[in-house]
Amino acid sequence: MEYRHTILQKHGYQVVALTRDSDPAYAPDEVIGYAVITDSGAKLREEPSLEEARLYMEQLLEEDRPSRSDDARPRRRKSVRPKVAKQVR
Repeated sequence: MEYRHTILQKHGYQVVALTRDSDPAYAPDEVIGYAVITDSGAKLREEPSLEEARLYMEQLLEEDRPSRSDDARPRRRKSVRPKVAKQVR
């Protein structure tokens, strides 16, 4: 049986350490690999190292981020009408 132990978690994704020992408790020396999963538990990809899994998760986060041109709201422009002086009587 495969056990998952959450190592990193960011914006809907997790990097988990995978173990296959009979004991579900986390033991760093029993880690057989790492996986990137969604918060719902769907495994997206297995990686041999924590660093590779972290880099893949960062890549997914970068792809999920809306581009600046889509994200930016149009700014209101200030009125460019010339000021008219009022006559005082």
